[in-house]
Amino acid sequence: MKKGSTTQPKRHHWIPRFYLKWFATEETLGTKSPQVYIFNRISGEPLLVSTKNIAVKNYLYAPLLAGNSDDRDFTRETELAELEGFMSQIWPKLACDFVDLTSEPFRKGMSLFLATLFLRHPYTLKRQRESRQQIIRIIESAPKDKTGDPQIGWIEFGSFKHRIPFDVEWWHALRDANENDEHRVFVDMIRAQSTNIAEGLMRKRWSIIFMDEPFIVTSDNPFFVMDPDLKRDQVLGPEAKLMFPISPTRVLCLDDLDEPGNRYYKLSCEQASLYNMLTWVNTDDYMISSRPIDDVLEEITLLEELAKRESTKNR
Repeated sequence: MKKGSTTQPKRHHWIPRFYLKWFATEETLGTKSPQVYIFNRISGEPLLVSTKNIAVKNYLYAPLLAGNSDDRDFTRETELAELEGFMSQIWPKLACDFVDLTSEPFRKGMSLFLATLFLRHPYTLKRQRESRQQIIRIIESAPKDKTGDPQIGWIEFGSFKHRIPFDVEWWHALRDANENDEHRVFVDMIRAQSTNIAEGLMRKRWSIIFMDEPFIVTSDNPFFVMDPDLKRDQVLGPEAKLMFPISPTRVLCLDDLDEPGNRYYKLSCEQASLYNMLTWVNTDDYMISSRPIDDVLEEITLLEELAKRESTKNR
């Protein structure tokens, strides 16, 4: 498929547009051009933007085909679009109503959607590239044989200290990989790891927080580990409590607590600021809201001030 083909999209959203439109402003909700408020961590300037212009990169899921500088592989983009099409059909009920959280078909579909949402984020590609460079630096520091290859018997990976024999051909491929090779590893990994992550999410305790008014915000990193002290990749860790804003009135929570699951818990609008603060703390670049950003920030600030006063009182 040619790079300039009109039959395949050039702009790939890592946060699906069908999801983003649920956070559109009251004036643009349900229109053909939904807009959202965003607040950037760096610039600190609230902006009103179209959902088509955020969380998007050119050819994010379409690496160049090997040996050809013009053609691209759209396989993964097509698969993601098909999953989004399926999820968009059930989202209206999920966003506004009360779905059966014990339904196995629903849990499977939602778990796969969340797994791919986590893996398809540009952060994954960035982390992958950083990990590759770190591995290269470590291996290149080892003694060399007569051919210039590292004299290593095995390599140890992960916290479980899994050891595998050192393979010279693997080393050459890792060392000599170019940017497009890294890109291909990224898109292949979305499929390779999504099933395992989805199965892990299925085993967690599910619950949904809901409220009557549209007070909940989201971000460019909407599915996250709540505790910022835990590593981002600990989505399946036993201590990881996960959060995903479904819509301005719904938040999906996943954890391993020994408490009843598959329930809905109603909150007041005032309590929404706690969940918005968690979203803001875990934002990569910008928060996304259907309400004016100043209102959201004021609520978060008031919550922080209250927490500080309570902390001082209890000392």
